[in-house]
Amino acid sequence: MKSISLLLPFLLLNASALFGAPLHELKLKDIEGKEVALADYRGQALLIVNVASKCGLTRQYSGLEALYQKYKDDGLVVLGFPCNQFGNQEPGTNEEIQQFCSREFNVTFPLFDKIEVNGAGRAPLYDLLSGENSPFPGKIKWNFTKFLIGRDGTILQRFEPRVAADAPELVAAVEASLAVEYDRDAGSSGVKTSALPPEIQSRIAILSDMLADLENPDSSDAVSSPHAERQQDPAIIKEAIERLKAGEDICTRCLMACGAAS
Repeated sequence: MKSISLLLPFLLLNASALFGAPLHELKLKDIEGKEVALADYRGQALLIVNVASKCGLTRQYSGLEALYQKYKDDGLVVLGFPCNQFGNQEPGTNEEIQQFCSREFNVTFPLFDKIEVNGAGRAPLYDLLSGENSPFPGKIKWNFTKFLIGRDGTILQRFEPRVAADAPELVAAVEASLAVEYDRDAGSSGVKTSALPPEIQSRIAILSDMLADLENPDSSDAVSSPHAERQQDPAIIKEAIERLKAGEDICTRCLMACGAAS
């Protein structure tokens, strides 16, 4: 039986992953002018797209909305950022943009305040996405460039404008970022099976060992943690296991310490 102390390195690693992503530190304005912290999307995969209403690629809104609808329950959020830097193809006000997207494409994914993605006025978000320190640096070439962001805030992939939302390579990357697999023979929605990252599998294994120790009346393991009472609560450990299995990258340390995940 494993000692409960073996859990600590994994808890610390998890906390670092959750709170260390620069992208999650940003605060932006949505299309209605309300402040939105990207930290609110921690634990979800993001597809960030610079959009325009009068572009030859504007029809991609349909594919983006379809992608969002298909995978939002699994943890994907599409974020649209209007930009007028390419051929003056997004000249309208935020209100006009919002009305257009709703009327023409039934867009329900979040839209944000109009921004610049290149040049001296480049938004801090795009400093991270395409700046020199990005894993995918370089000027944004045109409307509908797409960046896939992992649940922990890591920039995973960049897709150029003509890669549509239903392109096989983009769909495969989205599914991988959600840490689930889809059975294509089970219908259009697919059936999820376990495909969790090794680090999360390790945390589940350790928690499962803890649970087995607690449920074994012959267990003699001593619990010396200052949060021993909660670390001996099977209900809390079971909750942590189920949420990790569901793909939620919870802060296990917070859950074990105070009974709530952050």
